[in-house]
Amino acid sequence: MIQFPRRPCPPGGAEKHKLGGASKGIMTHIIKKSGNNHITSTAPSDRGGPNHRQDGGPLAREASGGVDDRAEPVDTSPGPLTSPSLPPGGLTGPEVNINPKVELTARQAKADYVWTRTYRNGKPVFRVPTKRVISPKSAFLHKKLCDGPTFTLGLSCFFSCLFCYVFSVLCRNSAVLRIMKETGLTFDQIAIERDDPLPVLRSHLLNQKGRRKFNDPGDHRVIYASPLVDVAANLPTVRQTIGACRLILETTGWQIRLLSKSALLKTVAEALADYKDRVIYGLSTGTFDDKLAMSFELHTSSPTARLRTLHWLQDNGYRTYGMICPILRQVDYAAFAAEAVSKIRMDRCEHVWAEVINVRGKSLVKTCAGLRAAGFDKEADMVEAVSGPKHKSAWEGYARQSLLALSRVVPPEKLRFLQYVQEGHLEWWRRQEPLGAVLLGASVFGKKKRSRKAAVNKEASLTSLGR
Repeated sequence: MIQFPRRPCPPGGAEKHKLGGASKGIMTHIIKKSGNNHITSTAPSDRGGPNHRQDGGPLAREASGGVDDRAEPVDTSPGPLTSPSLPPGGLTGPEVNINPKVELTARQAKADYVWTRTYRNGKPVFRVPTKRVISPKSAFLHKKLCDGPTFTLGLSCFFSCLFCYVFSVLCRNSAVLRIMKETGLTFDQIAIERDDPLPVLRSHLLNQKGRRKFNDPGDHRVIYASPLVDVAANLPTVRQTIGACRLILETTGWQIRLLSKSALLKTVAEALADYKDRVIYGLSTGTFDDKLAMSFELHTSSPTARLRTLHWLQDNGYRTYGMICPILRQVDYAAFAAEAVSKIRMDRCEHVWAEVINVRGKSLVKTCAGLRAAGFDKEADMVEAVSGPKHKSAWEGYARQSLLALSRVVPPEKLRFLQYVQEGHLEWWRRQEPLGAVLLGASVFGKKKRSRKAAVNKEASLTSLGR
């Protein structure tokens, strides 16, 4: 395991770094390379605090001491859950070489992270200090997935969905940018966890005397996980999710909504069987052809495996909901809608969410590239036909047809079709709310007030990293 609490020295050498002048002291951090190519820190630091630990924290110690995260890959095949297949890329992923000479901003240079020297789902695993786990007021409230709060145990997912929006949210996060700059890896090539998150979560839920902060017996709000990462991507993540859920369930009266693209969500449910009435499980299934889905949902369980888990949950008395997302452009939307509600057993789902692929960053471009690389040229052509600023009207038609087809087979009280409304189309979408349309975006809530400097900094971050 390598920990870089501040600017690292070149491997094989030693260097002194002055951080912020005499008022903040001088830290000597010596990095050396041993014979087994394992880089370790040999000099203690005079900088203390909860975010600076020479040992990397409990999770880092676990990762480096006997627990081989790579030995527990996620099930990506349609075969039995007891025989998970290796993720694409095998047990290891891209080689990690830390470059200490890249240019960092002052904020990035102060950002802590740990390279755990482990791989899961074909990705190198990094850890960052945990500042918070629960977000009390989240925009996921508008999606009706929760009553405000969400929780997340990581920043970058172990899966690599080509349509993923998370980097557009975290593109100014100092720790994320530092890891990417110093490793030369892209956001979708790395996994970032929060270090030892459960004590921080406990501090959100209990006061210093160990008493509940949320002790209203009528407080049954829904908290959602996770807005950033999958909750069951592999067994170590599953264990963390179980621990976090148990803590929430034991210290509050809240309900929990979990969403995953992994068949290992079954393992989470089995561990939380005592709370069947308070946990709601969903498996994201917007495409039902395994080969097609795996072309743009990398390292995930196959749709077949996800549906098997969803059906098992339903057959064993667990609460479930449908997540038909993302929906590709279809030749026959009515046929797709009929297949979708049949596959997820719509009548046994409390609600059914649905969504088309949204235009964020290069989501549509990357999805098309994945489809073509897997030989799905026809499907790629169909997505390209609704991509880009010249095809806004085509994308609008694609979204409308998806909603209307689903609204004919899903009752309005159950359907929650998420739509980021384009400018000029709000009136039409308002008329679809009784059918189950859930309207999102700037056209609905107004644009966020953000300084010009913040906008310029975000654009500079995206540009410098080739996004």
